[in-house]
Amino acid sequence: MIRAEWSETVIEVTRGDDEALQISLTDEDGEAYDLTDYAVRFTAVGVTGQAASLSLDLSDGVTAPSETPGTIFVSLERDSSVMSAVGLYRADIEIEAPGILGGWVRTVVKFWLDVQPDAAA
Repeated sequence: MIRAEWSETVIEVTRGDDEALQISLTDEDGEAYDLTDYAVRFTAVGVTGQAASLSLDLSDGVTAPSETPGTIFVSLERDSSVMSAVGLYRADIEIEAPGILGGWVRTVVKFWLDVQPDAAA
């Protein structure tokens, strides 16, 4: 069973930039987790600064391509609410098993996302 603990990892990005996160998911034996037919979601909830009142729940822009088993890609576009508001966010990634496997939902990665001001700030 995959479980996520809060990580001390802080991913820093710059406001107004396009960013792509790549997360590798492995099972307890260190093997790439097969995400074929799984739904994947990215969620970010603002906790400080301009971000404090924002949240984002993405399924668009989040992919787990079958040609790269166990890899999740999150595309954060510059005009998204998260990438335009400076501040600290709690973020996580969830996977949802296909119905044939019971349709369970599990949070697999938890981290902090820090959106820093750009030169125009």
